[in-house]
Amino acid sequence: MAIPSEKSSELTDILEAMFGRTTAIKSDTCSFCGFPAKIFRDKVSKTEYATSGLCQDCQDSVFGGVNGDTNLE
Repeated sequence: MAIPSEKSSELTDILEAMFGRTTAIKSDTCSFCGFPAKIFRDKVSKTEYATSGLCQDCQDSVFGGVNGDTNLE
C-alpha cells in the first residue's frame, strides 16, 4: 500500500472529494483511470504517484512521457 504525500487537511479533503486521491493511493489504484498503479518507471514517478495518485500511463499522458521516454526536459 502506498502512502499519500502530506497536504493540508483542506486540500486533502478537496482532492478526495473531487478525485478520490487518498482512497486511490491507499488501494494502489490510479485516481484518474481507476486501474492498478503498481509499476513505475523510476523513483520520481513513484514519488509523483504519492503526490497526484496518477499511475505511470496517466502520468505519461498528463506530463508528456511517451513510449518509455524519460527525458522530459
